[in-house]
Amino acid sequence: RRPEEGGRPMGRNRASALIRHIACAIAEGLPLRVLRLQCLRLDDEALQPLLHMLEAETRRCLSSDGGLAGASGFALEELDLAGNRVSPSLVQGTSEALQLLGALRSHALPPVVAVA
Repeated sequence: RRPEEGGRPMGRNRASALIRHIACAIAEGLPLRVLRLQCLRLDDEALQPLLHMLEAETRRCLSSDGGLAGASGFALEELDLAGNRVSPSLVQGTSEALQLLGALRSHALPPVVAVA
């Protein structure tokens, strides 16, 4: 339950652990398109594992000129951080990274399949 609905606020360590697990699952291929992390009292520090994962995926796709976009199974398109204590620059940075990854995925060449 959300804190404003009487739920207990998430502690910093629990929030960081949750974000680490989510980032690892996405990096390992969880085909998650929308991630809603609303009203969890997250801050910039708690979101660092997710940001590092986004940065790594962006670097990987850019270094391959988009050829590897989508090859990892990375499918995240939307990240909802409403109601958290995150900086505007973090929100803008994650939005830009997701837009770039989406553009790379939509322009990626289909995988080449060898036919014998």
